Amino acid sequence: MVDTLTFLIDESVDFRIVKIISNLEFKIIVIDQSKRGQPDEQVIQNANNQNAIIVTEDKDFGDLTYRMKIKNNGIVLLRISGLSFLKKILIVKESFSNHANEFKNSFTVITKSGIRIRSLKF
Repeated sequence: MVDTLTFLIDESVDFRIVKIISNLEFKIIVIDQSKRGQPDEQVIQNANNQNAIIVTEDKDFGDLTYRMKIKNNGIVLLRISGLSFLKKILIVKESFSNHANEFKNSFTVITKSGIRIRSLKF
């Protein structure tokens, strides 16, 4: 496990996936009910304020990161829809267990066929 990594979980992420990540003993911040529907830019600002890496299933964060150049501490984009929940569990556990220390200041895409991690330079 990597020490002190904090993940802010976007509302787009299945709550069962949140449980998997929290079982790996990372610090987890979940967007509460009162903040659901807030703009993605605000989600990034909240994550930055808490030195957290965003976990999302929302592809818009790629546009905000690369096209609009909005600084962030790292984004983990889950592209695992359409898989059985068992397969999702295995992919998330393996990705976070083996690569979480690489997620900071990177844009990471986790898919059924693998993981792609690109360092962010702002």
